[in-house]
Amino acid sequence: IIGLANGDFTCSNCTVSVSGSGSSYTLTVTPTSSGAFSVLLPASMVADSAGNSNTASNTLNWSYDNSAPTVSLSTSSNPTNTSPISVSVIFSEAVSGLTSGDFVVSNGTVGSLTGGATVYTLSVTPTGAGVVTVDLGTNSAQDGAGNGNIAATQLNVTYDNVDPTIILAVGGGGAASGSITNST
Repeated sequence: IIGLANGDFTCSNCTVSVSGSGSSYTLTVTPTSSGAFSVLLPASMVADSAGNSNTASNTLNWSYDNSAPTVSLSTSSNPTNTSPISVSVIFSEAVSGLTSGDFVVSNGTVGSLTGGATVYTLSVTPTGAGVVTVDLGTNSAQDGAGNGNIAATQLNVTYDNVDPTIILAVGGGGAASGSITNST
């Protein structure tokens, strides 16, 4: 083959670099952004030593994913008096490799993790009244291309299992008055 060069290729969403000579060439294709990309060698771009031009090559198609999955943590009720607290863990795309050990919880303990692909549910048992925090760091789960997730925004849930205290008192002239307080 005579005259094979980078610019001979038709490339969609990519760049091409050619190395080699004679009958052996290496083509390095680099995607320019996430998504589909393709490359082909159109007809009549190169010739052999007898002057015969090439026919069009087949088209090679790939998909490139360099986007990290995002994740959100939420609960249906805040504040809550329910224990354990059910935390929804929702990813922007299917992931694998997530375990309950990937979560960091304060004022609580991590329980079971169920679900899969894009939607998981984490069970968190509060250790006492107050704010329970749940964190999920970077690279805890990976998408099909091996991209690790971006860290989730911390979830803060107020756990209130303290019953309100009611105090009744008799005031001057026999009138009753009262107050309701919640100590948390």
